[in-house]
Amino acid sequence: MASPPKFSVDDVNRFLDRVPFSVPGAALIAAYSFYKARSFLGPSLHFVDHVRANRWLSALLAFVALKALHRTLNRLTRNNGWRADPPRWSFDKGQGDVVLITGGSTGIGKEMVEILAGKTNKIAVLDLAPPTYDAHGVKYYKCDITDAAAIAEVAKQVRAEVGEPTILINNAGIARGKKILDVTPEEFLLTYKVNVVGALNILREFLPHIIKINYNAPRVRTSVICPTKVSTQMGDAMKDTDNQFLSPTLDARWLARQMVRIVESGLSDHLVAPHYAHLLLPNLRSLPDYFRWLVATVGKTHDIITDERNAVQMKTYKLVGELDKKHGFESVVPKPLEGAHES
Repeated sequence: MASPPKFSVDDVNRFLDRVPFSVPGAALIAAYSFYKARSFLGPSLHFVDHVRANRWLSALLAFVALKALHRTLNRLTRNNGWRADPPRWSFDKGQGDVVLITGGSTGIGKEMVEILAGKTNKIAVLDLAPPTYDAHGVKYYKCDITDAAAIAEVAKQVRAEVGEPTILINNAGIARGKKILDVTPEEFLLTYKVNVVGALNILREFLPHIIKINYNAPRVRTSVICPTKVSTQMGDAMKDTDNQFLSPTLDARWLARQMVRIVESGLSDHLVAPHYAHLLLPNLRSLPDYFRWLVATVGKTHDIITDERNAVQMKTYKLVGELDKKHGFESVVPKPLEGAHES
């Protein structure tokens, strides 16, 4: 059962974004302020003069206007125009969009499957792990996404039993939580194959049809989701931060709802959660080394993955070991090594 979402700074940010810092909210604040001023100064007061005379109101309206312009330009460039193309959900045979999700048996994928199963019965799950979701009308296919030939064979079954996928969710991924010197080349390469090459294999197999039905892809949407720690077995290797208000552990169900919301919007998006990460982390690459050091020190990022947390993960997260065996080698159990960095 999913744990209740923690109250965090993101909740405060969402409230500010939707109420005082939204276009309707700022308009209501400005209208009320003008009404109160006019009732005191008389009908000769003009709205423009009132705004000019109140720096706080000028600043509020300017900020909201710039934010609205920023979001408008983002939407236009991400989506080749303003139009949205939301999915068509249906339980009728041959009708509506078909969803294919990798890594849908557990974790965030499992939560997405359960949400989507209430909207359609055309869901195909590709995963090596057995399903843990509680949902009907979902087709599960055991598949190693690092194997392009295996995907091609499974694709035939998906097309025959569910339909041609029109929504692809590349959710499959693994994490080892080991220090750099504890990871063997075989383990590193397999992790790369699952997390990167696997997504490429899925796109090579199923994207051509999506491009075809969209006439050279002007309406194909692409979204990227970048969360920090999520409450899943994979996330067990990471410590919860000391300050859960500023840097909360993300609830898997909450994150799945955000991902489904993006799918249903019919628009491309880039979600970084929690919100502070959206503002800070992408900019670290362009900032001086001493600033990155400051962020790592204050955020205690070097202490996020520990031997203790790795031990917790190894008790619950069995998929990686099974995947290693399938590829012909045994996982190496890490030994404590002072001074080594995490990977």
